[in-house]
Amino acid sequence: MQSESSMGYLDPGTLLIGNYKYQVVSEVGRGAMAVVYLARQVDLERQVAVKVLSSQLSSNSSFVLRFFNEVRAAAAMSHPNIIQAYDAGIANGDIYYFAMEYVNGETLLRRILREGHLEVAATLKYASEIASALNYGWERQRLTHGDIKPENIMVNEFDQAKLADFGLAKVAGHEYEGHELMLTPHYASPELIRGQLRKGDCRSDIYAFGASIYHLLSGKPPFPGTDAQLVMKRHLEEELPPLHTRCSGIRPELADFIDSMLAKDAEQRPASWSELLAKLAEIRASIAGTGNSDLSRIRLRRSRPSVSLPLSQHSGNASRAGFLPVKERKEPAKQYFWTVAIMISLAMLLFLSFLYWRKSMREQLEEKRRQTQKELVLVENKPQNTRAAAEDAPAARGQENGSPAAVNSAESAERAGTKNEGGKVALVVAEAENGADTAPVAQKKSGSAEKDGNKPAPVDREPDAALLVPYSLATVLSAAQNQSLTETRIFSRLAGFQYQPAQADSAELLMRLLDNAMGQDISSAGKGLLFFMQQQLISMLDEAPSQLLLHKQRLLGKNFSGKEGFKVLVNDVFPHSVLVEQILEKGSMRRSLSWRELNEAGLLLPMYKAAFFSPASGAKPELYLAQLLFSGNARSYQSALRQYADMGGDKLEYWEALGARLILSERELETKRELAELARLCQEGSRLETSRQARRLLRAANALSAEEKNLLESILAVCAELQLDLRAGALLHQAQSLMDTRPDLALQKIQFARCLAAAVKYPEREQLDALQQRALLALDSGGAYEMPLLEAPPWPFMLSRNNQLAATNYQWLMRLYNSAEIEPQDLAWLQNLAHLADANWQLALQGYGLLAQSRDAVDKKGRELLMLNYGCSLLQLYRGEPRSPGEKELDAMQLTGDERALGKMLQQLFVLMKRSKPDYVEAQNLKECVELLQFLPEAAKNAYLATVFAVLLESRQERSVRELWRALPQDELDETLLSVLRPLQEKDLPKTTENPGGLRSRQQAWQGLLRNFESRGDEYLLRLCLASMAEQGLDGHDDSRMMEILRRKASAWSLLGGDAAFDWLLRRVAHELQNANLNAAYQICSQVLELEEPRLLPYYARIQMLRAALLCLQGQSSALQDLDFFLRNCLIANEKERRVCQTLESGAALKGETPYFWRELLFHCYLQGKKKPSSNDKALQEAGSLSFSAERALLQALLDTKRH
Repeated sequence: MQSESSMGYLDPGTLLIGNYKYQVVSEVGRGAMAVVYLARQVDLERQVAVKVLSSQLSSNSSFVLRFFNEVRAAAAMSHPNIIQAYDAGIANGDIYYFAMEYVNGETLLRRILREGHLEVAATLKYASEIASALNYGWERQRLTHGDIKPENIMVNEFDQAKLADFGLAKVAGHEYEGHELMLTPHYASPELIRGQLRKGDCRSDIYAFGASIYHLLSGKPPFPGTDAQLVMKRHLEEELPPLHTRCSGIRPELADFIDSMLAKDAEQRPASWSELLAKLAEIRASIAGTGNSDLSRIRLRRSRPSVSLPLSQHSGNASRAGFLPVKERKEPAKQYFWTVAIMISLAMLLFLSFLYWRKSMREQLEEKRRQTQKELVLVENKPQNTRAAAEDAPAARGQENGSPAAVNSAESAERAGTKNEGGKVALVVAEAENGADTAPVAQKKSGSAEKDGNKPAPVDREPDAALLVPYSLATVLSAAQNQSLTETRIFSRLAGFQYQPAQADSAELLMRLLDNAMGQDISSAGKGLLFFMQQQLISMLDEAPSQLLLHKQRLLGKNFSGKEGFKVLVNDVFPHSVLVEQILEKGSMRRSLSWRELNEAGLLLPMYKAAFFSPASGAKPELYLAQLLFSGNARSYQSALRQYADMGGDKLEYWEALGARLILSERELETKRELAELARLCQEGSRLETSRQARRLLRAANALSAEEKNLLESILAVCAELQLDLRAGALLHQAQSLMDTRPDLALQKIQFARCLAAAVKYPEREQLDALQQRALLALDSGGAYEMPLLEAPPWPFMLSRNNQLAATNYQWLMRLYNSAEIEPQDLAWLQNLAHLADANWQLALQGYGLLAQSRDAVDKKGRELLMLNYGCSLLQLYRGEPRSPGEKELDAMQLTGDERALGKMLQQLFVLMKRSKPDYVEAQNLKECVELLQFLPEAAKNAYLATVFAVLLESRQERSVRELWRALPQDELDETLLSVLRPLQEKDLPKTTENPGGLRSRQQAWQGLLRNFESRGDEYLLRLCLASMAEQGLDGHDDSRMMEILRRKASAWSLLGGDAAFDWLLRRVAHELQNANLNAAYQICSQVLELEEPRLLPYYARIQMLRAALLCLQGQSSALQDLDFFLRNCLIANEKERRVCQTLESGAALKGETPYFWRELLFHCYLQGKKKPSSNDKALQEAGSLSFSAERALLQALLDTKRH
């Protein structure tokens, strides 16, 4: 019977009746044109792959013709490296199908995505096999495949390559001619792209073959890209990137051979597949002759989840072609005889081995049972002097009374997540059941840390302290929650287990499942049920057929009805079969049915019921319940339990508990399997995938228990940071609540949501534009909403607002405009600069084009040109296109007085925020620096001097620092600034680490600045103080004070405040790395990210990379998937930052680019966590030398950790 979904796809169990009968098992692949199913060929009892043309395309003759073109092309070939065609036709009246060999393996494209690239030896092996297949097709049928690519090459479980997808193939005599250009751009030859393909020429296939080998070795196609037109243009015009630049260590002869296959002129390629095969053999022999170790790295693959034929995703029209039936190949009789003889011998050997193994397994099982009985006795007699003992006591009593329900009720409260004061579900911290001995050390110390706010523990720690980051959820969930997940995984496997009566291997498999489950950490109730199944249930299942034989008199002469009207009369019962009379419509037929046939016909359970399920003396109702338990028939099982209760069954509680866990509806079983997958992800998956799985499960909340819902909410609470849609939605709700009182903060929340979840869909996203416009109107008008204090910036778009209630730059600009102090034609670009200064990143980046256009206008000069130049340079920096405004450019403007001073300060600010040494090397004009002070507003002098000194310190110009200090009129300077500058009089600034007194004085200046920050501090002094620390880390004694400053003051800072906070964070992490405390380093990064401060957004990607590096350092590379998710969705992350995770796959720095510090740091930590030799030390050191002192401190701490 045909069963189709609304989309035309076939449901499992659908019977396709064509030339043969095929029963659909499952869907294994889907494309634009067809769907591939795993199916069972009924008459031959074998697995096949059945490709079915989509029902939407069945009425399109072009697609039907192309579908059968693939059938004809595949049928024309019989080669071990080509997927074998079996049958094709029309099934069930309107379903076009193509049955073929089922390949248990994966495509080479999936292999590349998983491993990055293939080894040389494996690549050459697969290339030789596919080339052999193509040569076979070319010499015998003049076949051209038309779509060679890694996606169309499969590797089976025996490491054998097979060519698939002949949808675009041409075979002499019945060619398929499409009227549209159908190709895969990454592998298309130039002549195919131009539409100049010659008939009967295989060199276009050779080009695609060469491009595929290039992809296998390098991990990327020759001309990668997502724009099809651009990729094809590169095939036509660009030179091929040399293979050795993407794949280090490649042999020259192999590289030259691949270059020849990818020649743009077809005449320069190998002329035929035989020529290509000869060259391949020569290269393989050459490599083997040199003892190249690559040949030893061909890895035979283990059996993997079944992956069938990949689907073609081309579309096009085709000419009409006839149908070609396909027949199977037949083996010679002699070969068949020896094959059968060998198989029988092996079967006998396996049977004898099985008997021996079963005997040993039973002995082991008995030993396990004895040990488990002892454990249960210990549980019953456990002393009540601890909390764990008090909780386990009811469970033990439940076991004693034979009631798993009692055990469940005793543990249900322990498994559920706790709730915080606000009513939200909070994560249960894992507790040891037997005192403090087994608790993680990090949790033992958490109490003291909590008493002192966010302040980390002191530096001195016990040698065995747990200082690693608990990133895997299994290490964060409570013991009860982990038990619940493990138990769900165990019982979901048991619920899906299909027991086959009278088959020893079926019982043995169940025994192994239970034996493995008993060794895992689960609840006492779960262990009691498993123990019952081990001790009693398996023996019931095992002895049921023999008991049926002993009690056959209860069956003889009785009629039984099974599935689909199958009726029999029992004549006799034998050890391996039952002799019956099958009752037909007209008469009857005597048959001998095996236990398996009886079970499949639905006759075995009625026979068990008749033989055992009665209250009569000597009856064994448990034997029937044991068989019914694995039938999946909940209604029959519940009815039997009621009758069993009336019989006075003494194990009713166990049977009820097992029925509740094992007899599930399809929806319930699917939910349990999803929970089992969640348990696996908690152990080894990324938090992103874990949170997605938890949210999928919560959508099916009706199928979940309250305990399971609490567990999912606990998991989501841990993974809240990765749920960007919920975070962005929460930010918008906060913005709405702030709109009437603080539209400036509301605008910041809206902008942060835009930047955080730029590519994420969420319901509140539709309100973004309206909310943003409402906030801007409130700031524009100043009518209904008025800030308590509207304070003008002492210098345009630069200085911090010391009072947090002061006006934003945008507000002040609109007040000037409303007062007619700004020309209307200048308003737009001034608004963009104001948004940039206020860290409204989405608005600022959106207006970059207008700023660049205004900067290039001929009428802009002086202060206007300075501000436009500075704004464009900053936006280019955040877009990943740094452009430094240098001293020569400043001189060319011929500025004087306050404009020159403004330009000088903007230049210094840009250098600091770029966080790398300037591209130009020049000595500061110290005399000019002092002279420009007279042109500065009084409130700007501290900021100006702080930036000048900070740049000198970061550029390691120590002599200039001392000279500038001596040249300053110190009696006219602010005392707070002087307190920071005085320690800089040390004669040997670079040797701070060797001068503890000098270092202490600078740390004292830092602590003094933080103490007096409320009245006299700002971000400029903060940045100067950090620069004075040279390559030193910072301990955590002032963490709480610094975090409080960031929470209260950061929203009123200039953009430099974000840089200062980032610099402080790097020094804190460096200090914790020096003390090998990865957990504290990770937590301080998380605390800074939780601030959701817009001025930190330009550093957001780098902080995420830093956290991921800490996790990779301890081998938790699943964090890279979470990192890639963050980078792809962060608006302010530039292109270089977004590519970091992708470039890690290649394992080498990008050609022609300066080493990027954060990419090299992350890769270094990844290799160290995997215990692999570091291959990028040189690149990392080079990148560090170009960075600021905080990055160098971090790098030094990392290298020290590696040495230790």
